[in-house]
Amino acid sequence: MKRILLFLFTLLILLSASGCKSIFHIEFGNRKSQNGNDQINHGINIENVPGVNNESAVSESNFELYYDLNTAKGLELYVWEIEYDVFCGIMTGTNRNKTGDENEYIKQNPATFDQMKKILKTYNEVDIIIISNETDISGNDIYKALDIEQ
Repeated sequence: MKRILLFLFTLLILLSASGCKSIFHIEFGNRKSQNGNDQINHGINIENVPGVNNESAVSESNFELYYDLNTAKGLELYVWEIEYDVFCGIMTGTNRNKTGDENEYIKQNPATFDQMKKILKTYNEVDIIIISNETDISGNDIYKALDIEQ
């Protein structure tokens, strides 16, 4: 038992001395919204938890599906939260309800508001409608955060 404790203590010292990033980060209380103006109280924000890979979830390489969409019927914007962070996705506008598979595909390729602003700037004068908002953020605040004129 003493050997195990000595090993764990030594390992802890080595990891601390090496400047290793902490295993996880917990943030309590308020934080700035995506547009940087308002405080949003989301309670607890947990990052770097084993099994939750937030960095790969917002990798730029996932966004090919958001470029060069047909805009004849506008674009549909979907907004949701993952682990207290807000993400969004867009699809071509249609006159029908999207299937569960289509909605799930969007959620597998989440973009932050900053990333979506870059994507939306590639489109010229297109109508963008919020179809689904699974957050506490108002539609007007989402439009403002994404620099979308109403």
